[in-house]
Amino acid sequence: MRGGRTKLTHNSGWYNKSGEKLGWGDLSNKDMTRISRELKADEIFITLGEQDSHWQTTRRSVSESAPGVDYVIKYATYVIALRRLFRVTDWRPLAKFECLGGLDFELITRDDAAQLIRTGKI
Repeated sequence: MRGGRTKLTHNSGWYNKSGEKLGWGDLSNKDMTRISRELKADEIFITLGEQDSHWQTTRRSVSESAPGVDYVIKYATYVIALRRLFRVTDWRPLAKFECLGGLDFELITRDDAAQLIRTGKI
């Protein structure tokens, strides 16, 4: 996808809500905006960092192409739903939003991400 100052991920893995890999690469703020506009209401787009989406799958004996929903939840960095952008944190965020690359991301805990990925709701 795109690099430069608006790049938000580098070599991230892209997954659906079933934990199946859709692809990989860099994502910019424009890419994430486009994805959030083009998703269907019941679709979820999840990113994992390069290490967790590729290199660590072999060390953890999971399928790189379909590591499963539990794996994807455990290592998710961003979750995108229809017209909503989320950044996953491992702590209870003090703020509700964080501006990254000119976009407002809702900050959610990993437990919130699990609920969103499994049910489509927080």
